[in-house]
Amino acid sequence: MKLKSILLILCVTIAIPSFSQTNLSIKEPLHELKSTTHLKAIETFHVNVDGVGKTTVTLAMAPDWNDPGDFLSVTLKNEQYNVTFTNSEGWVKIQDGNSIAGDLLTQSTVNSKNAIVCHSDKYDYLVLTGYTYASSYGLLTVIDLRKGEILVNRNIKLMSIDEKGGMTFDFNGPVSLH
Repeated sequence: MKLKSILLILCVTIAIPSFSQTNLSIKEPLHELKSTTHLKAIETFHVNVDGVGKTTVTLAMAPDWNDPGDFLSVTLKNEQYNVTFTNSEGWVKIQDGNSIAGDLLTQSTVNSKNAIVCHSDKYDYLVLTGYTYASSYGLLTVIDLRKGEILVNRNIKLMSIDEKGGMTFDFNGPVSLH
């Protein structure tokens, strides 16, 4: 029993990032696709982003895909940037229990089954989730729509986003990032 307690404390201690760091352990590389030419759009929506204007978000999928995942790429396009992120392991429809707390589902400013958009003082977030395996959290990807950059990309659970853009995650115990 002592060993389990020591391991649990060690695990939580390692997972808690320093708030002063800019390159946190919550950002891991995506499993990129080799080519995106064969992808077909499954959903497109527009988001008004502070300081950027209208941003078009397009989610795309490969025809005849038979692995987990409802879409493999997200393209963000506005007057300041045009970027595409791909994930060969796929992102899935947003639902309570994936890698996101249920009350965040109601905070979204877009009507999408595949993504959540949340606005705060500091950020406009696009939130995507990956397939959840057994009791492990699926991939959580959070993109800053003001810069077109990935802020979070890891198998963790997003618990909340406050009005100033601070996020609270569950890494086997709550951790906040502001």
